[in-house]
Amino acid sequence: MVARISATRPAARAFREEIDEIVGRADDLRSTLLAAAQDDERAFERVVDSTALPKSDPARTEAVQRALEAAAQAPLGAIAVALDVQRAAVALLQFSGRHLISDLGCAAEFAGAAVAASAYNVRVNHRSMRDASIVERQSLELSAYERESQALLQDVRDAVARALARES
Repeated sequence: MVARISATRPAARAFREEIDEIVGRADDLRSTLLAAAQDDERAFERVVDSTALPKSDPARTEAVQRALEAAAQAPLGAIAVALDVQRAAVALLQFSGRHLISDLGCAAEFAGAAVAASAYNVRVNHRSMRDASIVERQSLELSAYERESQALLQDVRDAVARALARES
């Protein structure tokens, strides 16, 4: 929304190509996030299905572990997309007018909340996983994502605070 409205501003005419690119990327991100939610749901269903196998089944342990790995990987994928939303919000800071700054703040905050919520899901699955190398790899990826998310969120928060301070 912010990109579409920003594109109509006379001051943004010189940046129309960059803004149109962000609009297209935002549309892609919307559908990718919806797909990520479905991936997460399917991954959880696999965990439930694998834990329903009889404990005497020799394939059960492996099935549960593979399902848990996928159930941790799915929210990592969602986090990567949420970071793209935050990156887009930061990119739009230079193009949006002061009346849209709060909307950019909301977009960045919502994406940051998606990162935090998805991180919970990664960590809860890690608690039951036995392959330390997979847990370590995913944990390192998660930590890097969380650091980037916090930095992007802080950039947007600072910009919003500056814009709102000027309006007072």
